Amino acid sequence: AGAGAPAAFMPCPDRAEEAVVPTLPGLSAVFGDPCRKDVDFSFSIHSALQDGSTVLLHAVLKFYYHEDLIEDVFGSEKPSKPIEKRYAEAYRIFPYCIFNSLEESPISWTYTNTSGKVYERVELYTRVTMVRYRRFHPFELYLLPLKVGTDGTFKTGLINLKPKVKPGTCLPDVDIGVFSKPTSELYVGRDLQSAYADTVYCNMMVRDLSDDALGNLKGVYTRVYTVFFFEVSAWENFVKYIVMSVVLLQFTLFMVSM
Repeated sequence: AGAGAPAAFMPCPDRAEEAVVPTLPGLSAVFGDPCRKDVDFSFSIHSALQDGSTVLLHAVLKFYYHEDLIEDVFGSEKPSKPIEKRYAEAYRIFPYCIFNSLEESPISWTYTNTSGKVYERVELYTRVTMVRYRRFHPFELYLLPLKVGTDGTFKTGLINLKPKVKPGTCLPDVDIGVFSKPTSELYVGRDLQSAYADTVYCNMMVRDLSDDALGNLKGVYTRVYTVFFFEVSAWENFVKYIVMSVVLLQFTLFMVSM
């Protein structure tokens, strides 16, 4: 793979035969370097509104890490109180970036430090790009990627950003119930357990910039990519766009020549 090519790695204890580590430069440094620090990431999506090729999300981003990383790795200032809250202010400690976001509007920020274990919660509105593959219209592929990673500043090249998983499983500990309602325009299926194997993918990605930094700081950076493949009824599209068109075309036989 070339410089900057992301490689997916999400080891699953229940499916060990599928947990294959790609042999790319830098992966051994990511998983074997004791200097690298883990940050767990989770999220919730409360609402989603599709507008053309973008989707407006009401989302909550959640980061879990040790307090020692705030100044030593993030380059941020550690809050003086164990609990702090801010509203309608674009503030964060963990230097995250949503790479496919076009705009963001902050709602709230909450910092909770319990015996050195930090839970940082960022609630916001974000408009993200989606993918619509239209070559075989009306049969289209709709998918929504959510790409979250570090902004590449200070020592963020030492962070292993990983999806937070449910205890004893390899399933991401996220709340995406808004996409499981049959009345939702963006629908991944009612059964979220099976959706994680078919229509929802949440993996840790590794971006190796140790050789060719592509204008960034050299290092091995990690991200969490989540992709939603939305279900669209092929039978419904077939009837609406093909059958009805053919039927209406036949009515031209009854038109009187003027």
